[in-house]
Amino acid sequence: EQCAQKALSIDDANDKAYCLLGILHYYQRDFDQAIAYIKKAVALSPNDFWWVHTLGFMMLCTGRYEDAIPLLKKALRLSPNSGLNALGVLGEAYYHLKQYNEGIATLKKCIVLNPQYVYPYLHLTAIYSELGRDEEAKHYAEKVLRIDPEFSVEGFWKLWPAKIQAE
Repeated sequence: EQCAQKALSIDDANDKAYCLLGILHYYQRDFDQAIAYIKKAVALSPNDFWWVHTLGFMMLCTGRYEDAIPLLKKALRLSPNSGLNALGVLGEAYYHLKQYNEGIATLKKCIVLNPQYVYPYLHLTAIYSELGRDEEAKHYAEKVLRIDPEFSVEGFWKLWPAKIQAE
């Protein structure tokens, strides 16, 4: 944090320093400050895939799913070949908004890009469970455990803080 603040004292238009501060505040669970810093980074570099993606992710983590979707779609337009993370987060946003068909389609695209990425399998499990499609939910839950036999929801939330973990 001190390094980022020093960088900003030298150049207050340093988008990387703002993004770093945003990520640090995210992991400190200071979500409002995290979003404020990431918004500054995006304002300085509105076509940077990672900053736009990170802001979309922050919106998702604070329950602002409808705000997350256009940001994540923009990130995918900015860098279609870097879309693995953006697709996973976009699929999760659709899940939270109960737009299950969009979520399923998006998460399956994510799996095509990287079949070993656990994130889309988690949310496909949740979607199919919500839909009462237990066999498909079980299928994706088994994939999660095949990829990461030590997976636990508790461990997942330690890595990915969210403002409303009850969901």
